[in-house]
Amino acid sequence: MTPAKLAELERITYPPREHASPAVLLVADNPVTGLADIAALGARCLAAVPLRAAAARLDSAALPDLVVAELDALAVAEAGAAALDALFGRLRDGVGSNRFGAVVIIPPSLVDLGAALLDCPEIELLVAPEAGERQAALATALPAPRALRVADSGTDSVAVRLGQMRDEVGRIAQRLAALAGVAAQPLPDRAPEDGEDAPVDAGLVRSIIRARRLRDAYFTADLFADPAWDMLLDLTAARMEGGDVAVSSLCIAAAVPPTTALRWIKLLSDTGLIVRRADPADRRRIFIALADAAADAMLRYLAAMQRCGVAVV
Repeated sequence: MTPAKLAELERITYPPREHASPAVLLVADNPVTGLADIAALGARCLAAVPLRAAAARLDSAALPDLVVAELDALAVAEAGAAALDALFGRLRDGVGSNRFGAVVIIPPSLVDLGAALLDCPEIELLVAPEAGERQAALATALPAPRALRVADSGTDSVAVRLGQMRDEVGRIAQRLAALAGVAAQPLPDRAPEDGEDAPVDAGLVRSIIRARRLRDAYFTADLFADPAWDMLLDLTAARMEGGDVAVSSLCIAAAVPPTTALRWIKLLSDTGLIVRRADPADRRRIFIALADAAADAMLRYLAAMQRCGVAVV
């Protein structure tokens, strides 16, 4: 998009909010898809602005009902880190004070930067979503009343899936908490001799992960999808190896679409199974690690399975 076209978009004004339909502020350097989504939902576009102008627009008096930020790597590179940080700060403040809702759409290459919003669960973060997923997320975020042209089943299915994910994470947290409280024999710190326990180390955990991925060669990947367990295994191995795990790496380990993986990361964090910390070298980059109690429970579980002679998959 040419600079002249961007300047024209920044000057666009829309009718005052006297309509029943909700108003959406679109942050996008290429707004074509976003404008089509807004129209399909029966909402109206309050304005369309590029990333570099987004913070200033949100500082104005006329606030939208919903902010949709569709970011791409080129726009972020051109606008700079300060513009992205400013936008994220305004979104946190606005959503946190219930002034508007927010949906942020990013490509896979921006997952690590977008993960800075994981501490704000009210902001819906999508990674390269399909058209139906985009519109379902926007429809869910729009305030009522709204004239939806998306089937209700689409938004209902999103809510049902999120509820199922929360229930599953809750069950995992309860089981791991119980395991952490069970007395166990000390874990061996050397190679076992005949009759002794096998060691619980990163090599063992990585072999479990490889075995899980091997199933994908014989069955469809979503048949055995278990992203929470895949993440816990990957984080366990990384903890043993002393390595850091970026959000993008953990999304890959989850073996599900990135948007789904980010939702699981949020839920695992909310449940206290994992913790987030900023990269000391880049405060915008987030690392994920197991919480101490979860790490202890994972070690005890793996050791118990080794003692029983049962393969963990």
